[in-house]
Amino acid sequence: MTSIFLKNQLFISLGLNSLKDEEQFMSLPQMCFTMKANLKLQQDSTKGNPSRALLLLGISLVSVSSVFAQQQLGQGVSDFNEKPLETITLQPGTINWVSFPRLERQSDGTVDSEFFFESTIPDPSNFFEARHNEGGVIIDKTYSEGDWSGDLDLVRSSLGYKIRTNHNSQAYIPMTGTVLAPNTDVSINPFYENWLGYFLYKSQSPFDAFPDEVQSKLQSMKGKYWSCIKKNMSPTKSNIVQGWLCACNQIGGIWLNYGDMVAVYPEEREEFSFQWQQVPGQKTESTYQPPEYFSFTEGYDYTSLFIEPDSSGTIQEIGAFAGDSCIGAAVVNPGDSIVLVRAFVPPGSQDSITLQLYDGMKSGNRVVRQYYVTTPGQEEPHYRSIKTRERKPWYLISLKDKPDESIEVPIGLSFITYPNPAGDQISLRVTAPEASAPGSLLLLDMQGRIVAMHSTGPLSKGDNLMSFSLKTSGAPLPSGLYQLVLRSALGTATQKLIVQ
Repeated sequence: MTSIFLKNQLFISLGLNSLKDEEQFMSLPQMCFTMKANLKLQQDSTKGNPSRALLLLGISLVSVSSVFAQQQLGQGVSDFNEKPLETITLQPGTINWVSFPRLERQSDGTVDSEFFFESTIPDPSNFFEARHNEGGVIIDKTYSEGDWSGDLDLVRSSLGYKIRTNHNSQAYIPMTGTVLAPNTDVSINPFYENWLGYFLYKSQSPFDAFPDEVQSKLQSMKGKYWSCIKKNMSPTKSNIVQGWLCACNQIGGIWLNYGDMVAVYPEEREEFSFQWQQVPGQKTESTYQPPEYFSFTEGYDYTSLFIEPDSSGTIQEIGAFAGDSCIGAAVVNPGDSIVLVRAFVPPGSQDSITLQLYDGMKSGNRVVRQYYVTTPGQEEPHYRSIKTRERKPWYLISLKDKPDESIEVPIGLSFITYPNPAGDQISLRVTAPEASAPGSLLLLDMQGRIVAMHSTGPLSKGDNLMSFSLKTSGAPLPSGLYQLVLRSALGTATQKLIVQ
């Protein structure tokens, strides 16, 4: 082993005889360093031996730790106070929606993308691609056959990126420097989907992370496995009430976590900025599992299909097909009123989207070629099939004989609940046709038992905003389906609530 000094840092050169040795070194249980600079793994081709690896570790001269290496690389934060080491995990066989909260830069400055991505562990020896949406145009930085290409030259902590590799196991991108300050302004630009980076350590619902005034300026927001759209919930133009419709189809729920990317599309026609906010609360995980019967290939982006199952209660999975190819699928849990299918529509496709319903029986899937469809800007559902060439950002589909009107808010006393599915707190926008004395909000389980009761306070004419905890005696509610009942002198309104 050879040691050299470079820029006041100690580097250790380890000669590895094969890639197998390299993998064994990466999993050594008693060898981990508290790092002061980027961890860099590169192939040593200077001696004509491509299997000889050179591992350069920039380490502190004062600290060598015996912490398990996988804990350091796979779970995040080192204990070196000056320049902690954190990692972003890249999962194999999927598109990773990520951001880089910690970088070697000033404020929300940029760093060279090629230099930053080269620190990936294991190194991008075969294929690596990162994408970003800049001004409505997708730009990328790609490593293939020993060369970097593309015009994604800089990365920034407040922005989000989509990354894929051809690794067969997890890869890691080390991050050093400083975490972006929580009060940093984040810009949202009009007319295209903005890919934003989430750089707060607190995991929380997007309805807590985005201030209310920002939510009012957005049309949609989505993560890798969840999607939320703003929809007119009242059927008449004289009393339009907007609310958020959300769904998730993987474990994790509708949450923003440190190092996540979220895509938002604004309603505003001018640029505006905001700061991420932190709201007290505890993260809860969803119980959704990935589909097992249907299989499909993920792309870089998906169309959100919000599907209302039929009343049979027998559907276990829903698969979306373009021609003979499955382009997305989701598991249907008991009691689901809305299911999210992420449809990865192939570029240039001219097919109709059909739905296959799997009920666990060997007799074959039920194929649905036409269904009730609602699209952005359309209030009444139409009975038809979706054409892939339409390229709408989302579709609301009902498999019932008649579209379920329970997703519409009745005229008169009405309310919208968000988020739904919910964690340990909900917010309500109660719309009253006139002023009223205080009302009550009841939370019932599916046996009709009262789980919690809150006072709304006096209601004024128009919109009334309020928030309530879903904890009972300080403990979170069990996951499941509940009923919200709003009562006042103006009448009664009800709505289903899913607690994750």
